Parts: sequence; C-alpha cells; structure tokens
Amino acid sequence: FNPMDAVERPRVPRSPQKAYQPAHAAAFRRVVAGHRLELLYDLMFVQGFRRAEALALLITEYDAAVGVLKVSGQVQTVKGKTARKGKTKSESGVRYVPLTPRQQGMMTRHLVRLSDERKRLGVEWKEHGLLFPSACGTPMIPRTLNRHYYQTQEKAGIPHYTLHATRHTAATAMDAAKASRSQQKAIMGHSPGDVTESYIHPPIDELYKVLIAAEDVQMRWAA
Repeated sequence: FNPMDAVERPRVPRSPQKAYQPAHAAAFRRVVAGHRLELLYDLMFVQGFRRAEALALLITEYDAAVGVLKVSGQVQTVKGKTARKGKTKSESGVRYVPLTPRQQGMMTRHLVRLSDERKRLGVEWKEHGLLFPSACGTPMIPRTLNRHYYQTQEKAGIPHYTLHATRHTAATAMDAAKASRSQQKAIMGHSPGDVTESYIHPPIDELYKVLIAAEDVQMRWAA
C-alpha cells in the first residue's frame, strides 16, 4: 500500500506554445540561409521534426532515389554524455518522411558540404554517420543547437519562440494545406488518438503531396 496513491499530484502549468508569425519565420530563414544547419531547421519548419530526432537522422537512412528520410532515433545528453539512441519518443516516431523537391536539392548541397567538412578535418573528424553532426562529426549536444537557434533569432530581430514552435508552425501549415489528421500524424510522428487511427497508414506519395502544399503555404508567408 502506498499512501501517496490517494494524494492528487500538483499539476505543473505549461507555457502555451505558439506557431511562428509568417514575417518572423521568413526573417529566421533569411538569416540561416547558407548555414550548415539550414536544412535541419527547414525540416523542423516543414516536416515538424523534433529536435532529438532531427539530430539523430542518418546519412544512410536517406534514400536519394525517392527523396525519403527514415526517422529512427534520438540524440540525447544523459549524465553529461551525448549519444544517438536507436529509439524514438514513441512507437509511431519511427517513420518514413518524404522531402519536397526543394528540400531534395538542399540535401544534395548539404551532403557535399558534409563531405568537404570531413575532408578538411581529416583524422580529427569523428564519423558517426549523422546528417547533422557537430563540427567534428560527433553527435551534436542538443543545447548547442538551442544556443545557435536563439542566436539566429536575435540576429533576425524577431521575438522569442521556443524551438518546439517550429513544430507548431509545421502543423499550422499542414492544416492550412488541408492535411488530414492521419496525414499529419504520419509525417510528424504523433501517437494515434484512438485504435482506428492506428490502422490508417497514408501512402508516401500522399504525404509527399501534403508536404509540397504545406511548403507552398510557408513560402507564400515568406513572400
């Protein structure tokens, strides 16, 4: 018997999340353009990737022939050690997500940049097979990404948005593009809300069309 079972635990209030205002998202994109993390942020804004899973994306799990990325793990810092774990936040977190044609072009340039970085550092490069490693090839410390993200916001002269706001921005754009709940869940890795939803598996070409439409929404915001 645990007497604490009868005690109602206090709820910790959570700050309300918000999506980026279109002008602010456009300003952020302008500042980060050409940076080694530009594609990472783009995937967070358009596909709604979580920070931990974006940092864990593997080069070998990008199928360039069809432009599809597999999400299969997380990068986390535990007791001062940062490492990639082959486990997502939830069972539905493991998924295949298409890239738009614009993003596929960005990926091609990103892989060339990674190859150049690897050659430049030589033996100092510590290969981990990551798409978005640290400057020396190791898993990037999540707080390092946070620091760069907020520095970029300052340079852009925009209000404070949490990194998770990029995920809300992605969901907002998908909603504006008339994506169904099952399509959004398949792209963003949300857990199904009920048993029926767990049986719905939208095909990749359907998700591809959704993302092109959602990307178009965001590009219009930037115009």
